[in-house]
Amino acid sequence: MSTLVITHNAVDITALVKTDSVSIMDAINSERDSLNFEVEKLPAETFTPILNADVIVTLDSVRIFGGRVISHSSQMVEAPAITFSVECSDYTHTADRALITERFIGDTANDIIAYLFDTYLPDFTYTNVDVPQVIERVSFNRLTMSQALDKLAKLGNFNWYIDYYKDLHFFAKNDEAAPYSITDDSNNYIPTSLIVRKDISQLRNKIVVEGGKIPTAARTTTWTGNATQKEFPTNFEFAEQPTVTVNGVAQTVGREYLDTAGFDCYWSFQQKYVRFETAPPATQLIAMTGQPLVPVVAKVPLPTSIGVYGQYEFAITDPTIKSQALAIERAIAELEAWAEANNEAEFETYTAGLRSGQTINITHTGHGIAENFVIQRVEFKPYPNGSDVAGVWAVTLSSTATLTLVKLLQKLLLEEKLEDDELETLLTYLIFEENAFASDTLVSVTAKTEPYNWDDTDVDWGYFKWA
Repeated sequence: MSTLVITHNAVDITALVKTDSVSIMDAINSERDSLNFEVEKLPAETFTPILNADVIVTLDSVRIFGGRVISHSSQMVEAPAITFSVECSDYTHTADRALITERFIGDTANDIIAYLFDTYLPDFTYTNVDVPQVIERVSFNRLTMSQALDKLAKLGNFNWYIDYYKDLHFFAKNDEAAPYSITDDSNNYIPTSLIVRKDISQLRNKIVVEGGKIPTAARTTTWTGNATQKEFPTNFEFAEQPTVTVNGVAQTVGREYLDTAGFDCYWSFQQKYVRFETAPPATQLIAMTGQPLVPVVAKVPLPTSIGVYGQYEFAITDPTIKSQALAIERAIAELEAWAEANNEAEFETYTAGLRSGQTINITHTGHGIAENFVIQRVEFKPYPNGSDVAGVWAVTLSSTATLTLVKLLQKLLLEEKLEDDELETLLTYLIFEENAFASDTLVSVTAKTEPYNWDDTDVDWGYFKWA
């Protein structure tokens, strides 16, 4: 038999909670987990839920939720009792109370996280963080902790969550394994609850990757002058400033909009032309030579998948890819992830230990499946204390892209140097409170019968003497 305990600001309220109203929703990674329950209050009882109260739920002394009350409503469902419906959010809500304004250059993700938590969340820990990856540049301009961690995770293709003990987990996507797997006879799930859905709506078995632009062998564009035309197309985006000749005579070349005088002609990179100060004479040959920039392009099909499903093309544009080999590698990784039917699954279990973000394997001959899934959501509904089982966990799963794709994306991000917000201006606003006090005491008063008096030596105005 299992025992569920719910505390509210360290006070045990289990006996007051309606067991069938308890629901714990564990959402994937950085999404906030939630706890909902109802408390029935009779006139003689003193307990009332408090906003921002610390709520802990344990199952056989193992914590399965930790967070704070974020809202509650009350209603007299059955007189004279008042029913409170209480909603709690995990400690991610608490972590988002402050706004972060910081910039980091050349620090590891470990160092950045350590600084953020030590500075903004000193009562939180980060023992489950091991990310030595160097971040060239990142800034947080008045972001919540969740937004800052999301930004940092995106740079390195990681996931994160704050657990029920206020400890941060920061890890590579699909890198946390579930404590058990599902098989035909594993006896750790309810067999009739397992549902597997297969879907080809995201199928892709011919990948076209267009990467960034790279320079190729030098090419020459030629034109013939006509004594009136000053501007001539280059036909290419040259990687560097081209050389220009007129009838074999070298011309001095400046940069359009940047250089304004002193050159024979001016080259525009974006608009792809060369403009002469003086139109070249008629019949003279104009030659513009440079290294054109061309995009890296790779087309990779998977014939076996095409033979089963027909051809499904998909295009990827990624300017960080700077070589043909890397473009092909990216295409192959996409094929490994998406060239077969996309599977989703769900099941219920009486066995504790599953959390969103974990990777779980399902190998079931009856369903015809042997695949890894990512746990997207886990909802727990407890049974009354004293029952043979603690309760039931409803688990929602989706297919995971292969680790090949994940590692490749991390590699691409590293090659991009993970540079972000280089020119962003960070502003921190401070409010100063300052007070000043003054006092004066009237010691004596001299009365005057008139506003002023004249005599032979001075004039007394009643306020000062004018001698």
